[in-house]
Amino acid sequence: MKALYRASLLLLSAALSFNCFAQADSTIVQNDPIVEEPLTPDKVDTIWVFRERTTLLIFNTPVSTMDIGTRDYGGQIDGTTVLLKPINKTEPAPTSIYIRHGEGFYSGTIAFKPVLDPKLWMLDFSKAKKQEELINASRAITPESETIANQTLSRRLGYIEAAKDRYKQLADVFDKIVFAVAEIMYDEDTYYLKILVSNRSDRPYEIDFMDFAFVAPGGKGKNDVITPGKIKTDNLINKIGEKELKYLCYAIGRHDLPSDGRLEISLRERNGSRRLDLVVGYKDLEEAKSF
Repeated sequence: MKALYRASLLLLSAALSFNCFAQADSTIVQNDPIVEEPLTPDKVDTIWVFRERTTLLIFNTPVSTMDIGTRDYGGQIDGTTVLLKPINKTEPAPTSIYIRHGEGFYSGTIAFKPVLDPKLWMLDFSKAKKQEELINASRAITPESETIANQTLSRRLGYIEAAKDRYKQLADVFDKIVFAVAEIMYDEDTYYLKILVSNRSDRPYEIDFMDFAFVAPGGKGKNDVITPGKIKTDNLINKIGEKELKYLCYAIGRHDLPSDGRLEISLRERNGSRRLDLVVGYKDLEEAKSF
Protein backbone atom coordinates (compact mmCIF):
# COMPACT_ATOMS: atom_id res chain seq x y z
CA MET A 1 0.00 0.00 0.00
CA LYS A 2 2.86 2.36 0.91
CA ALA A 3 4.59 1.46 -2.36
CA LEU A 4 1.43 2.31 -4.30
CA TYR A 5 1.14 5.62 -2.44
CA ARG A 6 4.79 6.50 -3.23
CA ALA A 7 4.25 5.64 -6.92
CA SER A 8 1.19 7.93 -7.03
CA LEU A 9 3.20 10.77 -5.54
CA LEU A 10 5.96 10.28 -8.11
CA LEU A 11 3.45 10.35 -10.99
CA LEU A 12 1.82 13.49 -9.58
CA SER A 13 5.21 15.17 -9.17
CA ALA A 14 6.18 14.30 -12.76
CA ALA A 15 2.88 15.63 -14.08
CA LEU A 16 3.32 18.90 -12.18
CA SER A 17 6.90 19.24 -13.44
CA PHE A 18 5.77 18.63 -17.05
CA ASN A 19 2.97 21.19 -16.62
CA CYS A 20 5.38 23.85 -15.35
CA PHE A 21 7.80 23.19 -18.24
CA ALA A 22 5.00 23.47 -20.80
CA GLN A 23 3.80 26.75 -19.27
CA ALA A 24 7.35 28.16 -19.20
CA ASP A 25 7.94 27.10 -22.80
CA SER A 26 4.62 28.63 -23.85
CA THR A 27 5.60 31.91 -22.21
CA ILE A 28 8.90 31.99 -24.11
CA VAL A 29 7.13 31.49 -27.46
CA GLN A 30 4.61 34.20 -26.69
CA ASN A 31 7.30 36.71 -25.69
CA ASP A 32 9.53 35.95 -28.67
CA PRO A 33 7.36 35.91 -31.81
CA ILE A 34 8.91 35.32 -35.23
CA VAL A 35 8.29 38.30 -37.51
CA GLU A 36 8.71 37.47 -41.19
CA GLU A 37 9.68 40.26 -43.58
CA PRO A 38 7.65 40.60 -46.79
CA LEU A 39 9.08 38.64 -49.70
CA THR A 40 10.69 40.93 -52.30
CA PRO A 41 11.69 40.07 -55.89
CA ASP A 42 15.34 41.01 -55.31
CA LYS A 43 15.62 38.16 -52.77
CA VAL A 44 14.57 35.47 -55.26
CA ASP A 45 17.29 34.07 -57.49
CA THR A 46 15.37 31.40 -59.35
CA ILE A 47 11.72 30.76 -60.20
CA TRP A 48 10.99 27.03 -60.05
CA VAL A 49 8.25 25.41 -62.13
CA PHE A 50 6.63 21.97 -61.74
CA ARG A 51 4.45 19.66 -63.80
CA GLU A 52 2.04 18.88 -60.95
CA ARG A 53 1.15 22.48 -60.16
CA THR A 54 1.25 25.91 -61.85
CA THR A 55 3.78 28.31 -60.35
CA LEU A 56 2.25 31.64 -59.32
CA LEU A 57 4.06 34.98 -58.96
CA ILE A 58 1.92 37.67 -57.30
CA PHE A 59 3.06 41.30 -57.62
CA ASN A 60 1.75 44.51 -56.06
CA THR A 61 1.12 46.27 -59.39
CA PRO A 62 -0.37 45.03 -62.70
CA VAL A 63 1.98 43.01 -64.90
CA SER A 64 2.43 44.44 -68.40
CA THR A 65 5.30 42.43 -69.90
CA MET A 66 6.67 38.92 -69.59
CA ASP A 67 9.53 37.51 -71.64
CA ILE A 68 10.99 33.99 -71.29
CA GLY A 69 14.29 33.08 -72.94
CA THR A 70 13.12 29.84 -74.60
CA ARG A 71 9.87 28.18 -75.62
CA ASP A 72 10.38 25.36 -73.13
CA TYR A 73 8.31 27.30 -70.60
CA GLY A 74 4.85 28.83 -70.93
CA GLY A 75 3.47 31.83 -69.09
CA GLN A 76 0.23 33.77 -68.74
CA ILE A 77 -0.46 37.22 -67.29
CA ASP A 78 -3.59 37.69 -65.16
CA GLY A 79 -3.66 41.18 -63.65
CA THR A 80 -1.00 41.26 -60.94
CA THR A 81 -0.31 37.53 -61.24
CA VAL A 82 1.96 35.53 -63.55
CA LEU A 83 1.26 31.81 -64.11
CA LEU A 84 4.13 29.57 -65.24
CA LYS A 85 4.39 25.96 -66.43
CA PRO A 86 6.96 23.84 -68.30
CA ILE A 87 5.94 23.02 -71.89
CA ASN A 88 8.78 20.80 -73.04
CA LYS A 89 8.03 17.14 -72.27
CA THR A 90 11.68 16.45 -71.51
CA GLU A 91 13.47 18.20 -68.64
CA PRO A 92 13.90 21.81 -69.88
CA ALA A 93 17.14 23.67 -69.26
CA PRO A 94 17.17 26.85 -67.12
CA THR A 95 16.72 30.12 -69.00
CA SER A 96 16.06 33.79 -68.30
CA ILE A 97 12.75 35.38 -67.38
CA TYR A 98 11.89 39.08 -67.39
CA ILE A 99 8.70 40.58 -65.94
CA ARG A 100 7.67 44.24 -65.91
CA HIS A 101 4.98 45.23 -63.39
CA GLY A 102 3.94 48.84 -62.96
CA GLU A 103 7.18 50.82 -62.69
CA GLY A 104 8.99 47.81 -61.25
CA PHE A 105 10.63 44.77 -62.76
CA TYR A 106 11.88 41.28 -62.07
CA SER A 107 14.46 39.37 -64.07
CA GLY A 108 16.10 36.14 -63.09
CA THR A 109 16.24 32.46 -63.94
CA ILE A 110 13.34 30.12 -64.57
CA ALA A 111 14.14 26.45 -64.00
CA PHE A 112 12.37 23.07 -63.86
CA LYS A 113 12.10 20.95 -60.71
CA PRO A 114 10.82 17.37 -61.14
CA VAL A 115 9.56 17.08 -57.55
CA LEU A 116 6.96 19.55 -56.29
CA ASP A 117 8.14 21.76 -53.44
CA PRO A 118 5.15 23.26 -51.58
CA LYS A 119 7.26 26.26 -50.51
CA LEU A 120 8.24 27.28 -54.05
CA TRP A 121 5.14 27.06 -56.25
CA MET A 122 3.67 30.38 -55.05
CA LEU A 123 5.74 33.53 -54.49
CA ASP A 124 3.75 36.45 -53.08
CA PHE A 125 5.49 39.79 -53.62
CA SER A 126 2.28 41.79 -53.09
CA LYS A 127 3.23 43.00 -49.60
CA ALA A 128 6.68 44.22 -50.64
CA LYS A 129 7.54 47.87 -51.14
CA LYS A 130 7.07 49.14 -54.67
CA GLN A 131 9.86 47.85 -56.83
CA GLU A 132 10.96 51.30 -57.93
CA GLU A 133 11.87 52.02 -54.30
CA LEU A 134 14.29 49.11 -54.20
CA ILE A 135 17.80 48.85 -55.61
CA ASN A 136 17.60 45.45 -57.25
CA ALA A 137 21.21 44.50 -57.76
CA SER A 138 20.40 40.82 -58.07
CA ARG A 139 18.28 40.81 -61.23
CA ALA A 140 19.04 38.28 -63.85
CA ILE A 141 20.47 35.82 -61.33
CA THR A 142 21.89 32.88 -63.20
CA PRO A 143 22.02 29.15 -62.33
CA GLU A 144 24.45 28.04 -59.65
CA SER A 145 26.64 26.41 -62.29
CA GLU A 146 27.60 29.80 -63.74
CA THR A 147 30.70 31.68 -62.68
CA ILE A 148 30.73 34.76 -60.48
CA ALA A 149 31.91 36.78 -63.51
CA ASN A 150 28.84 35.72 -65.50
CA GLN A 151 26.56 36.54 -62.59
CA THR A 152 28.12 40.00 -62.42
CA LEU A 153 27.48 40.50 -66.14
CA SER A 154 23.85 39.46 -65.73
CA ARG A 155 23.25 41.70 -62.73
CA ARG A 156 24.77 44.73 -64.44
CA LEU A 157 22.79 44.03 -67.59
CA GLY A 158 19.67 44.02 -65.45
CA TYR A 159 20.73 47.28 -63.83
CA ILE A 160 21.10 49.09 -67.16
CA GLU A 161 17.78 47.69 -68.37
CA ALA A 162 16.06 49.33 -65.40
CA ALA A 163 17.98 52.62 -65.76
CA LYS A 164 16.37 55.73 -67.22
CA ASP A 165 17.05 56.55 -70.88
CA ARG A 166 19.79 59.21 -71.13
CA TYR A 167 20.59 59.25 -74.83
CA LYS A 168 18.16 60.79 -77.31
CA GLN A 169 20.19 61.68 -80.41
CA LEU A 170 21.65 58.25 -81.30
CA ALA A 171 18.85 56.85 -83.45
CA ASP A 172 17.90 55.44 -86.85
CA VAL A 173 14.42 55.14 -88.37
CA PHE A 174 13.47 52.90 -91.29
CA ASP A 175 10.07 51.64 -92.44
CA LYS A 176 8.40 52.68 -89.16
CA ILE A 177 11.07 50.96 -87.04
CA VAL A 178 12.87 53.18 -84.52
CA PHE A 179 16.33 51.93 -83.47
CA ALA A 180 18.01 54.02 -80.75
CA VAL A 181 20.67 53.82 -78.05
CA ALA A 182 19.03 54.63 -74.70
CA GLU A 183 21.90 54.10 -72.25
CA ILE A 184 25.58 53.10 -72.18
CA MET A 185 27.59 52.05 -69.13
CA TYR A 186 30.93 50.31 -68.69
CA ASP A 187 33.24 48.57 -66.27
CA GLU A 188 36.86 47.44 -66.56
CA ASP A 189 36.40 45.26 -69.64
CA THR A 190 32.76 45.51 -70.74
CA TYR A 191 30.36 47.96 -72.35
CA TYR A 192 26.68 47.62 -71.41
CA LEU A 193 24.21 48.97 -73.97
CA LYS A 194 20.46 49.49 -73.67
CA ILE A 195 18.92 49.77 -77.13
CA LEU A 196 15.33 50.78 -77.81
CA VAL A 197 13.47 49.19 -80.73
CA SER A 198 10.01 50.58 -81.42
CA ASN A 199 8.03 48.80 -84.12
CA ARG A 200 5.35 51.18 -85.37
CA SER A 201 4.59 49.05 -88.40
CA ASP A 202 1.85 46.46 -88.90
CA ARG A 203 4.35 43.61 -89.15
CA PRO A 204 6.35 41.97 -86.35
CA TYR A 205 10.12 42.39 -86.46
CA GLU A 206 11.99 39.15 -85.82
CA ILE A 207 15.67 39.66 -85.06
CA ASP A 208 18.19 37.64 -87.03
CA PHE A 209 21.21 39.04 -85.22
CA MET A 210 22.71 42.20 -83.72
CA ASP A 211 26.19 43.09 -84.92
CA PHE A 212 28.76 45.28 -83.13
CA ALA A 213 32.01 46.53 -84.65
CA PHE A 214 34.71 48.87 -83.30
CA VAL A 215 36.07 50.96 -86.18
CA ALA A 216 39.38 52.86 -86.18
CA PRO A 217 39.83 55.07 -89.30
CA GLY A 218 42.82 53.98 -91.37
CA GLY A 219 43.85 57.40 -92.62
CA LYS A 220 44.85 58.36 -96.16
CA GLY A 221 45.14 55.39 -98.49
CA LYS A 222 44.54 52.90 -95.70
CA ASN A 223 41.51 50.81 -94.88
CA ASP A 224 39.64 51.21 -91.62
CA VAL A 225 40.63 48.78 -88.90
CA ILE A 226 37.50 46.89 -87.88
CA THR A 227 37.36 44.80 -84.70
CA PRO A 228 34.18 42.77 -84.09
CA GLY A 229 32.52 43.46 -80.74
CA LYS A 230 32.25 40.22 -78.79
CA ILE A 231 28.80 39.78 -77.22
CA LYS A 232 29.18 38.39 -73.69
CA THR A 233 25.50 38.18 -72.81
CA ASP A 234 22.15 39.79 -73.62
CA ASN A 235 18.55 39.82 -72.41
CA LEU A 236 17.43 37.29 -75.03
CA ILE A 237 14.76 39.27 -76.85
CA ASN A 238 14.36 38.06 -80.43
CA LYS A 239 11.05 39.54 -81.58
CA ILE A 240 9.29 42.90 -81.44
CA GLY A 241 5.62 42.62 -82.26
CA GLU A 242 3.65 45.09 -84.34
CA LYS A 243 2.99 48.36 -82.50
CA GLU A 244 5.33 47.18 -79.73
CA LEU A 245 8.38 48.69 -78.00
CA LYS A 246 11.16 46.67 -76.40
CA TYR A 247 14.59 47.27 -74.96
CA LEU A 248 17.48 45.09 -76.14
CA CYS A 249 20.35 44.95 -73.66
CA TYR A 250 23.83 43.72 -74.52
CA ALA A 251 27.14 43.32 -72.73
CA ILE A 252 30.07 43.47 -75.17
CA GLY A 253 33.82 43.36 -74.64
CA ARG A 254 35.54 46.76 -74.49
CA HIS A 255 38.09 47.75 -77.12
CA ASP A 256 40.47 50.71 -77.19
CA LEU A 257 39.67 53.25 -79.89
CA PRO A 258 41.36 56.43 -81.12
CA SER A 259 39.57 59.72 -80.56
CA ASP A 260 38.09 59.56 -84.08
CA GLY A 261 36.98 55.93 -83.68
CA ARG A 262 33.43 54.68 -83.39
CA LEU A 263 31.23 51.74 -82.50
CA GLU A 264 28.92 50.61 -85.30
CA ILE A 265 25.74 48.70 -84.42
CA SER A 266 23.60 46.90 -86.99
CA LEU A 267 20.27 45.17 -86.53
CA ARG A 268 19.25 42.53 -89.11
CA GLU A 269 15.75 41.18 -89.67
CA ARG A 270 15.14 37.46 -90.09
CA ASN A 271 13.20 36.66 -93.27
CA GLY A 272 13.02 40.36 -94.12
CA SER A 273 15.01 43.27 -95.49
CA ARG A 274 14.55 45.88 -92.77
CA ARG A 275 18.08 46.68 -91.62
CA LEU A 276 18.91 49.42 -89.13
CA ASP A 277 22.31 50.93 -88.34
CA LEU A 278 23.67 53.15 -85.59
CA VAL A 279 27.01 54.84 -84.98
CA VAL A 280 28.21 55.56 -81.44
CA GLY A 281 31.11 57.97 -81.46
CA TYR A 282 34.21 57.83 -79.30
CA LYS A 283 32.98 60.81 -77.25
CA ASP A 284 29.71 59.06 -76.36
CA LEU A 285 31.61 55.96 -75.24
CA GLU A 286 34.00 58.05 -73.15
CA GLU A 287 31.16 59.96 -71.47
CA ALA A 288 29.27 56.79 -70.53
CA LYS A 289 28.63 56.12 -66.85
CA SER A 290 30.80 53.58 -65.08
CA PHE A 291 29.78 50.90 -62.58
